[in-house]
Amino acid sequence: MQIRQNILFAILVVICSGLVQHRSIAQTLEVTAVNFGTVSIAETSDTKFLVIRNTSADSVTLRRLTLADTRQNFEIIDDVTMFLLSPNQSIQVPCRFFPRDIGVLQAPLTISFTRGSAQQSQVVQNALVGRGSPLKLAPPKVDTVLVGYSTVKTALLINRWINPVTVRRLQLISPRGEMAISDLDSKILARGDTVPISIVINPQQTGSIDGTLLVYSELQDTLSAKIQVYARSRRVDDIVIRPGIRAVPDSAAPGDTIRLEIYLSPESSSRDDIFRTSLPNFSAIFSLNGNLAQLLSSSGIRPIGQSGQYQSGRRYFQMPLQRWDGRSSILYRFPMQAMAGDTDLTEIQLSQFQWGIPPLPGEKQVLVLPPLSGLLRIKTCTAGGKRLFTATPKGSTFALQSTFPNPPDTHFEVAYSVSEKQNLSLSLYNAQGNLVRTIKSALHEAGEYSERLETGFLATGTYFLRLSGETTVQQRVVNVIK
Repeated sequence: MQIRQNILFAILVVICSGLVQHRSIAQTLEVTAVNFGTVSIAETSDTKFLVIRNTSADSVTLRRLTLADTRQNFEIIDDVTMFLLSPNQSIQVPCRFFPRDIGVLQAPLTISFTRGSAQQSQVVQNALVGRGSPLKLAPPKVDTVLVGYSTVKTALLINRWINPVTVRRLQLISPRGEMAISDLDSKILARGDTVPISIVINPQQTGSIDGTLLVYSELQDTLSAKIQVYARSRRVDDIVIRPGIRAVPDSAAPGDTIRLEIYLSPESSSRDDIFRTSLPNFSAIFSLNGNLAQLLSSSGIRPIGQSGQYQSGRRYFQMPLQRWDGRSSILYRFPMQAMAGDTDLTEIQLSQFQWGIPPLPGEKQVLVLPPLSGLLRIKTCTAGGKRLFTATPKGSTFALQSTFPNPPDTHFEVAYSVSEKQNLSLSLYNAQGNLVRTIKSALHEAGEYSERLETGFLATGTYFLRLSGETTVQQRVVNVIK
């Protein structure tokens, strides 16, 4: 019995010795890992700090930090060569996350150090962790709003990946319930697409209105953006601007040139008061709920998004910073061309209107009231009656499915399906509704079809790809950029 106890005691001593030795080696340095959360690809995260603490009874000299990160998604900013850590002393090492890949990313870290006269190393498997997202969420710019005035702001959702990404759900959390969002018209973002998200702010009482916009994608990414607004009542001495947008003339035939004008309504304060209060600089996003106009001279104005889908949603344009000369109530005007479309009326809206620069503390602010909308009516199209083509009807026997890439580099491919035998014509039209080329006109059996068109002969502009049957025409937009 005594011999057995001695053997068990000896085994226990060996095990304990091994544990002590293992603990001494493994915990020479204690590392607090960094989780950067979700960051969009091609974006750089905020700087975070990796904490290394010397948990041994000896001084330790750090010699080198090595990341096993061949794609260079992570970066250690400072060099720690020959940094001396006394017992229980810590060092904060700044790091950044610059994702080049999507999904959960991690970088093992090897720390080379000297303890006493011995050179050692310690590996931390998940020292730096982050998730690379293909989507970028740009929150709207908001500041002070007035109680009783409903304001629409625009957040932008951008796909920076080479593949399409599907958005599963949008959510806006607003404790006061004075913010709401509209759903996306298209849940699939093609490569390079930018999709606007309209946020309606309807303050009913003064004070801070907070909200969090959440976007859930098919890749299990969750993007979030904080929105904070201060709401107050309108005062007699407020300097206010109510901008508007209108088409001049507001009725045109396809191919006619029109002007879009951004102007100050009579509700705005006097021009002298506005000039005395702030710099006369402004920017905005404007949109049309139909495919009835295209830019002629962009003047820096660019479409938001490249997919060119008009069927159920709006088309948005970003207007860069402009300067008002103050000589009239017209802030800015630019030419567009009326086009044939699937309706004869489109509403033109301003959103994300920003005026001047944020005032310094104590300075008076120019308040922007909700913008006024305008209308553009397209005169009857003789080529096909009131509507040159129709939207996809229920029960249609064919479907124009997709064009890729859009905008095309040197060519694009169009996919369509046919559910029963019939004569169909696939053609390309310009913005004026004129035929550019018939791609295919033939009797089609039921099945899936794909056609390719080289675009070297096309000038920069907007084109309509139309699939025509006996009673129905379906259309997609192709934007050619050279």
